[in-house]
Amino acid sequence: MKKTYLLIMAFLAIWGGLAAQVTDVTATYLTNAGFDTNCNFKAADAAANLGSANGGANVKVVEGWTKGQIGDNSAAATFEYGYAGSLNLSGTTGFIPAQGPGSVPSVGALGISAAWSATITYYQEITLPVGEYYIEYTTYNSGPNAADNSLVGWVPNSGTSVISNKTSFALNVWETTQTANFKVTAPTVGKVQVGISSPNSGSASVGRIFFDNVKIFRKDVVDKTGLEALLSQANTMKANPQPVGTSTVYADLDAAITAAQAVYDNASATLAQVVEQEAALNAAISKVNSAILIQQRASTWTTLPYDITSLIVNPSFETATANNQSTFNGWTNVGPLVSQNNTSFPFKAGNYYIEKWKSSGNWTGLKISQKIIDLPNGIYKLTAGALNEPNTTGGAFVFANDVKAEVFAPNDYTVTVTVTNNQLEIGYEVVNGGNYVATDNFRLSYISDGSPYLVLAPESLFFDALNLTKTFTVSGGNLTANATLTAPAGITLDKTSLTPAEVAAGATVTATYDNATAIMNAKITVTSGAVIQEVNVIGSADATCFIPMGSPNLIPNPYLNSLAPFAGWGLKSIVYGAEAYCGAAAVKFEATTNTWPDGAALDVNGIAWEANSTYRVRAMVKSVDGTFAFYAKGANPDVTISIAQSNDEWVLIDQTFTTGAAPTTNFFSFNNVDGGSTGKVAYIDNWELFKVGTTTSVSSLRSSSKLNAFVQNGLVVANFDANAVGIAELAIYNIQGVELAKVSTNVAKGQNQYTFNAELPVGVYVIRMSENNITTTVKVVK
Repeated sequence: MKKTYLLIMAFLAIWGGLAAQVTDVTATYLTNAGFDTNCNFKAADAAANLGSANGGANVKVVEGWTKGQIGDNSAAATFEYGYAGSLNLSGTTGFIPAQGPGSVPSVGALGISAAWSATITYYQEITLPVGEYYIEYTTYNSGPNAADNSLVGWVPNSGTSVISNKTSFALNVWETTQTANFKVTAPTVGKVQVGISSPNSGSASVGRIFFDNVKIFRKDVVDKTGLEALLSQANTMKANPQPVGTSTVYADLDAAITAAQAVYDNASATLAQVVEQEAALNAAISKVNSAILIQQRASTWTTLPYDITSLIVNPSFETATANNQSTFNGWTNVGPLVSQNNTSFPFKAGNYYIEKWKSSGNWTGLKISQKIIDLPNGIYKLTAGALNEPNTTGGAFVFANDVKAEVFAPNDYTVTVTVTNNQLEIGYEVVNGGNYVATDNFRLSYISDGSPYLVLAPESLFFDALNLTKTFTVSGGNLTANATLTAPAGITLDKTSLTPAEVAAGATVTATYDNATAIMNAKITVTSGAVIQEVNVIGSADATCFIPMGSPNLIPNPYLNSLAPFAGWGLKSIVYGAEAYCGAAAVKFEATTNTWPDGAALDVNGIAWEANSTYRVRAMVKSVDGTFAFYAKGANPDVTISIAQSNDEWVLIDQTFTTGAAPTTNFFSFNNVDGGSTGKVAYIDNWELFKVGTTTSVSSLRSSSKLNAFVQNGLVVANFDANAVGIAELAIYNIQGVELAKVSTNVAKGQNQYTFNAELPVGVYVIRMSENNITTTVKVVK
C-alpha cells in the first residue's frame, strides 16, 4: 500500500514537471485571440441573418486579424454570445452559440460559413524564435452537418505549413483541438491562420463553425529523442555509403554527425541548440539521399531522350474530383486557376484540365508551378497543352526555369532548358493574358547529358482541306552531322536537310498536304547520326469522300476535325480513324445526362438568319442510343429538327426549314437536349448549313426530278429531266465549296441541257439546281 502510494506520487511529480514545461505564449504574439474585441454583431443588436454571398461581400473585417482567402458562397464575422441572429440560417441551424466554452469568461467568437469548395481564412503575421510549438483552438458547430475542413495552423513564409487535420466538427458542443507540433529552427516570419474549407456541396450539407480561444504554446522541455533518432540514421548511412559521383556529401554528413553528437552528449544543451543540430543533420542526410538519387538516375537514364513525366506529380490535374477546384496535389496555384471537365480545351488529357474564364478583360497574376528536384544536370524538354484567348493576345507562358514559350492559340507548347543545379521548376504563368486561359498534360523528358539531341515542336500535325500547310521547328545541339528530314506520302517539306548550325539556331520547316492522301499516324522523321526524332502526322482526306452540296457553308469546319471553331458545352470530343464517317476525324458525344452540364451541345454562334429564307442542313449522323436534335435559335420561330435513333448506322440527315419575318442573329446547334432528346452517345460528320432560297422566290420549273452532268468538248454540261419546263437556277462549285458560276436558264420541253461556257481545270465539281435542291457531280480530266 505504501509502495503504491509512493509510485503514484512520483508519477504525478513527473507529470506535473513536464506540464510546467509548456508555456502559453499567446499574449506575446496574438491580438484578439479570443475574438472578443469589437465584435461585428453585438448581443444587444437586433437579430438578423448574415447570409452567404459571393466576392467576399459578407466576409467581415475582424479586429486584429487580416483576411486571407475569400471564397464565394461564404459568410464570416465575429459575434457576441447572446446575439439572437444567425449565420447563414438553414432551417433551425446556424444560430450563434448561447455562451462560450467552459467556465472561462468569453465575449464572442469568429463564425464562418462556406460551401461549394470555398475557402475562408483569417491570419496574423508574427515572427517566432527558435523553439517547438503547437496551436490550440476551440470550436462549436451549429450545424446542420459535421463536414468541413479546419485550416487552423502555422503557415511560415518559407517552409512547411502545419495545419490541423480536423475534417469534421461535432454538432452543438465546444471542442478543443491541437495542431501537430512544429519546430522553428531559426527566427521565422509566418502566419497563425484560422479558417475552414468546405466540401463541394451546398450550405445545407456543411456546418457553421465558430472559433474561440486560439492559443500558441511553446514546449520548453529539452527533448533529445528526435536528435538521437537522426544520429542513428546518419551513422547507419555513413557506414553503408552509396555511389554519389564526385559529390562531397559524405564528408559533410560526417561533420554534421560530429557537431550533433557533441550537443547530444551535453547535459546542459538548450532547446535552441538541439533544434539547430536536428535541422543540420536533416539537411546533411537529405543531401546524401539527393546525391545518391541523382547518381542512380544518371546511370539509368542512358537511352536518350528518356521520358521522366512520371516525376511530375499530377501532370494532368486528375486529382480534381469536381469543377472549380483550385487545390491540386503537387502544384502551387496562385490566382488561382481552377479545374474544368468540359471539352472546350482540345489539348487536355484525361477528364480534367485547369482554366480561368471571364466575359471580358485580361487575366493577370495567374501561375501554377511545381519544382522537381534531384535531377542530373543536363538538357530537358518540357511540353504542355495550353491556350490563351483571344489567340493574338500573348502574355501567357509555358515555362521551365527561366525559359518560356509564349502561348497563343490552343496547341502543345515546348521549351528546352539546361539544368545546372539539379532542380527544375515547371508551370504555366499568365502575366497579362486574354480572358480565357487553360493548360493541361505536362510532359517532361531528359534529352541530353552532353550528347547530340534534337527537339521537334509541335510533336503532332493535323492536316485537312482547311489546313493544308503547317510549320514545325527543328532545334537541338551537339550534332556532328546534318539533319535529314523525310515525310510520308502526301506531305512535302520545304527543307529536307539542315546543318548543325541551322539546327542549333532553330529552323522552321513548312509541311504541305496534298489534300488527297489519307494519312493516319504517319511520321515526319528527322535524323542526325544516331539521333532520331519524329512528328506525328494525320492527313484527313475529306475531299475524296465528302462533296459539299451548298455554298456558302455556315458551318466553320464541316469536316468536324477540330472543336476549335465551335461553341457549345458538355461531354464531346474529336475521335479518329474508324470512328469517323469520312476522313480522319468526327465529333463524338458521350453525355451522361440530357441536361447541362453533363449533356452535350455542338454550337455555331453568330448565324445571321435572313428573313423569310429557306435553309438546308445536311450531315452524317449516327445516334447510337436515343434521339438527338438540330436546333436553330432565333429563326423566328426557333426550329427543332429531331434526329431518330440509328443504333450503329450512319444516316444522312437532309432537312430544310424556313425563317420568319424577323429572325435574329443567334446560334445553330446539334445537341442532346432540345426536342425532348433522349440519346447520350452520337457521332456527327460532314456537316453543312446553307441558304437555298427565299419564300418569295417561287420557281416555275416543273416536272424536273433529276439532274446529271457530263463533259463535252472540255465544257461542263448540265442535263435535266426531259419533261422539265420553266426557269432553272444552276450553280457550279469546286470541291472546297467555292461557287464558280451561277446562271438562270429557261428550260423548254425538249431543250433540257445547259452548257457552262468556261473551261475548268482538272478536278471534281458539284452542280446544284436550287429550285429542287438537286445536286450532281462531274469530274474533269485531261
